[in-house]
Amino acid sequence: MNLPISYVKTRNKTELADLKAHLKKLKIDCIITGAVASEYQKQRIDLLAHELGIRSFSPIWRKNEKVLEEMMRYFEIYMVAVAAEGIDAKFLSKRFDADMLEKLKKLKIHPFLEGGEGETFVSDAPFFSHRLKIGGWDFLLGNTSSTAKIAGLSKIPKC
Repeated sequence: MNLPISYVKTRNKTELADLKAHLKKLKIDCIITGAVASEYQKQRIDLLAHELGIRSFSPIWRKNEKVLEEMMRYFEIYMVAVAAEGIDAKFLSKRFDADMLEKLKKLKIHPFLEGGEGETFVSDAPFFSHRLKIGGWDFLLGNTSSTAKIAGLSKIPKC
């Protein structure tokens, strides 16, 4: 898609304010989210978009697991954060695929990670102009949550 990648450092109590300040600098006209089922998350992003005077779009809002299964087939997705009992650091940097989906189901974790149990990063999708190759991972392990920070990305042209 040839869009720049932007990282925003946030603090829990000010994450929306931090995100809003950063988005203002980017001069964007739309926010696209991966919200699926959480009214709370969707409302927060919709409100943020409204405050910025831009549109909010959630293409997988209220979609079912079949959409997730299709995404896993065509997208390259990695787990980059975990924050729930039963889902620990061993999930970090792993490909989000059918095996991971089964593990999450057994743990009774929402398959779209809608409750904040984890976060993902998409490195390739059919609409990407380039595949993003992850150079490595830096792990930040905590008691209740852990993250895998991407240590370098490079663009790989698609055929």
